[in-house]
Amino acid sequence: MQASGFSSACSWHRGFFLRCQRDSWGATSLTGVSGLLALVVGGLVCGAAADSWTIGPGRVVARIGFVLINIYFTKMVADWFVGREIATAMSILVMSWPFGIAMGQIGHTWLAQAFGWRVPFLAASLYCLVAAAALFLIYRPPGDPKAASSNSPIRLANREWQLILCAGIAWGVFNTGYVAYPSFGPKVLEAQGYTALRAAGVISVASWLMIFSGALCGQIADRFGRRNTILTICMTPAVISLLLLGVPGAGLEASLLLGLVGMAPAGVIMALVADAMRPEQRAIGMGVLSYA
Repeated sequence: MQASGFSSACSWHRGFFLRCQRDSWGATSLTGVSGLLALVVGGLVCGAAADSWTIGPGRVVARIGFVLINIYFTKMVADWFVGREIATAMSILVMSWPFGIAMGQIGHTWLAQAFGWRVPFLAASLYCLVAAAALFLIYRPPGDPKAASSNSPIRLANREWQLILCAGIAWGVFNTGYVAYPSFGPKVLEAQGYTALRAAGVISVASWLMIFSGALCGQIADRFGRRNTILTICMTPAVISLLLLGVPGAGLEASLLLGLVGMAPAGVIMALVADAMRPEQRAIGMGVLSYA
């Protein structure tokens, strides 16, 4: 909790840092690479820890890295796709989150049981190292000079503040609901008689389904619009699925409902943020959003 709060407190300052970095160096992938390397270091520190107290510094470093890549990757996608299929693009980006969680719930649970609790940290560090190398070698910025750099003042207009705060509240509530599900869902099912591995597998179904339903929901939003209607329709089953999880024997049904419908509009919310910002202010906007 302390690490999470510390990373959120850094978000605004990260936004300013990213803006200043763009103006000085142009659009580069170095910020994203730095964030991924921070995740590598954080994972290695946690994997080498002797007890829970020494895990703390690794979590702090990893959370800072997460904030950095979260802001920068979102801005990268916005720079490439604003004015085009932005909801679909944001959905694909955001769906990397449930993919990682689902993979971790199954793979890391197995690794911890088979080889000890340190190995999942080391495996995650390896993933991030590969991602950092790929980003550094492959990524290229968009050709739009406004998306890449700007000399305009670091200032959000009043309308931008209103829109970003509205979207930020929606994003924060959305994340709270989703994070609660994979965090506490397995324990709820274990209390109903599931084994730890089976409970993790059932809960992970929601995350696996989100990968596909999120992209489909983004396509629907880009083609037909009516984003507010989509959010309302999807949020209602999300609430029902969270309540359904406590019903004995309904764990799989809850995961299916949450994954297919409830969490599908993640990219739609992120697209609202990207559309609200001027290109030269997106890094600042993403920093504000991360406070949510």
